[in-house]
Amino acid sequence: METGPSGWSVEIGAPLQLVYDAFTRFEDLPEFVEGVEEVRLANDMHLRVCFGDGRPDAAAEIIEQLPFERVAWHAAISGSITFERLDRARTRVTVSLEGDGHDGRLREDLARFKAVTEARAR
Repeated sequence: METGPSGWSVEIGAPLQLVYDAFTRFEDLPEFVEGVEEVRLANDMHLRVCFGDGRPDAAAEIIEQLPFERVAWHAAISGSITFERLDRARTRVTVSLEGDGHDGRLREDLARFKAVTEARAR
């Protein structure tokens, strides 16, 4: 895992389509995003995120979705994720979040995403 000017990146040992699909099944986000208890889809572009730590639910809007390339969202913590095919079996994802103070949690969430996605690839 590395950080750069565009955000945190991690190389995942899984094909691009599997990695992209794993992230865009938004109702599965609680598997790897700490503190998220449930994600409810209002429609293709609007989500309701429920937290298990007493925080109020939050709305999120998908503002850009380029299949197998990029997803961007607007929420209390807005951001984007890009997907880069390295070869048939490896994909790099890079996540950028607005604001400071998310590095530790983001690093842990990306590590969980990598583990969950690589397990699905086996």
